[in-house]
Amino acid sequence: MHRRIKMTIVPAIRSIILGLPLIGIMATGGYAGSWTNTTSLTYNRGRYSLTTMADGRILVAGGTVGVSSVPAEVYVPASATSKAVWQQTSAMVQARDAHAAILLQNGTVLVTGGLWQGYSSLKSSEVYDPLKNSWTNGPSMCQPHARHTATVLGSGRVFVTGGGSAEVYDPQSNTWTQVQSPSVYRMDHAAFSLPGNRVLIVGGDNPSSSTAEVYDVASNSWSSMSWGNHGVAVQSQQGTVFDVS
Repeated sequence: MHRRIKMTIVPAIRSIILGLPLIGIMATGGYAGSWTNTTSLTYNRGRYSLTTMADGRILVAGGTVGVSSVPAEVYVPASATSKAVWQQTSAMVQARDAHAAILLQNGTVLVTGGLWQGYSSLKSSEVYDPLKNSWTNGPSMCQPHARHTATVLGSGRVFVTGGGSAEVYDPQSNTWTQVQSPSVYRMDHAAFSLPGNRVLIVGGDNPSSSTAEVYDVASNSWSSMSWGNHGVAVQSQQGTVFDVS
């Protein structure tokens, strides 16, 4: 379901916001909340990915750090007996920024594409295993992607789109398959999983950012719809997607 609404949202969840080496936590109740500082990141970084893992820890990977092997970090929230801390993981296989990261159903994190040294688009992927605290190579995508999105489908497969192409990753066969391309070239857009193995793609950084498309896996086809301004959208726990503009 898609609803268009002009609004300011402070979600009733515990949110984590990062910027350069600083981190802030918003603990909210209803629509009222407060900000508190927590421990800083080890490294300055921009255009990184942030993924909440199954155990509640948060993986921060990649970004523009200026080194060839970018360390990833894991945020461990404070508990009743300990303070919040950052723990460094092993080095990523590939330094990258402007990539996408998504939690797979088996608890690992898939990282795809991005930019090498800020300008060369990547086809590579890699996987972080939080139980082993290790990174391993994943299969290369069919096309390079940067400033793209990765969305887990109801089937457990991962849908990636950005630029002028789209593809699907199957964790069971560990393979990528190129699918029908979207009608609009877009980057820095938003993507939302819908029932029936469909994905809603909205906005983005291009002249046609007021458009949206829905990809249907079963028919391998796209359908278009109107949208708001620049892909600023949120999805509720009930699955409703709000256009926030």
